Amino acid sequence: MQRDWDLIRALMLRAENLETDKKLDEAFDRWDEKTVKEHLRLMYEKGLIDAVVSAYGNTIGRVVVNRVTWEGHDFLAAIKNETIWKQVTGHVKKTVGEVTIDVLKSLLQDAMKLAVTASVAVAAAAR
Repeated sequence: MQRDWDLIRALMLRAENLETDKKLDEAFDRWDEKTVKEHLRLMYEKGLIDAVVSAYGNTIGRVVVNRVTWEGHDFLAAIKNETIWKQVTGHVKKTVGEVTIDVLKSLLQDAMKLAVTASVAVAAAAR
């Protein structure tokens, strides 16, 4: 299985608005249940979410998300702007194909900084 950054983003956005101890591991949109569970487990292993993962060998039974962690909230801050998300992930797919979460987060943060800097410059020039 290859990581699907769009699925991870969708799951993080859903987890942020989830009540405690709720199940997120059902199929939704274009992703099947097995793929969703595998990505939730990856997110748990990376420390983006606090969750209970029930696994039997290589088969994941259930994933209950308790909360988004501090690291998860930092990642959420980087992925929320859909325009920046599409620009950065589109560029990554065209140039290198796959990156680590740390590289992706750094690229997203850099793009956010540029957007904010440009906005501040426009506001300052308007004064």
